[in-house]
Amino acid sequence: MFGLGKQKDMSAEQPAEAPQREKSAQPQQAGGQRLNLVGRDQFARAVAAAVRHGIETHFRGAPPEHIEAAISTAKSSMVHLLRKDSKAVRGLPKAAFLKEVQESKAKIEAQREAARRELEQMLGQLGSRREEVGQMKASLIEESRISGMEQDYELGQRISSLFDGAGNSPELEAIRKQVTALMMQQMHAEREKVIEAQLAEHRREVTKFERRITKLTSSLELTEEELKKIAAAKGIDLGVASIYRDVQGLCAADADYETKKELMSSIFAANMALQKGTQVAT
Repeated sequence: MFGLGKQKDMSAEQPAEAPQREKSAQPQQAGGQRLNLVGRDQFARAVAAAVRHGIETHFRGAPPEHIEAAISTAKSSMVHLLRKDSKAVRGLPKAAFLKEVQESKAKIEAQREAARRELEQMLGQLGSRREEVGQMKASLIEESRISGMEQDYELGQRISSLFDGAGNSPELEAIRKQVTALMMQQMHAEREKVIEAQLAEHRREVTKFERRITKLTSSLELTEEELKKIAAAKGIDLGVASIYRDVQGLCAADADYETKKELMSSIFAANMALQKGTQVAT
């Protein structure tokens, strides 16, 4: 696998039928250059085609055996020069990669189980809290009703006493009833405020439980999706590793996901070939 940087236009010197190149990736980075990844077979064919084109163009009528000898020499020389100027790197063994994937999968499964246990516990506590709040509200309402009956009676008596001696005309009686009704409404509103204040703290606790449950549910959904990706993966797929390491920048939501996935797979294949000492030329 070779990475070929951006080069000037040499179309005028290209053979009539240039070998088809592999897919290329264009990283969207500021100041970056286009990088074409070429496999060893494509590279060898490209060298052969270029040498053949040059000889046929400038040395018409050259014997076929001379052309083949020139191609062989050019290929071996190109490989030698590439190796001479290249840097030695250490690839990631397949076993180590698979081990990393399994470890990541185990971590996600452990996180999923922990989230499930906590979710079950939170749901149980939430149900208990809601039941407690409901019972407390019913109890407070009943206590308020009982105590309020006596308060309402006393308030009605005080209001009536204010109208004593003022006469018994229909107009005054209507005013007394209106004042009594308004005062009763105010008293009932104040009692409801007291009940709500007593329940407020318990309701805040219920809200906290509900928010935590929402987060746990979301976390579970994410871990399930990651595990599905692992389960769906066949063989070695660098898309799996990208689930756990954002540094790879390979995300299923990416519009160029398939292209990048192919690119990463090609790089990994070259990496494995490097471990086995694969030769560039066939």
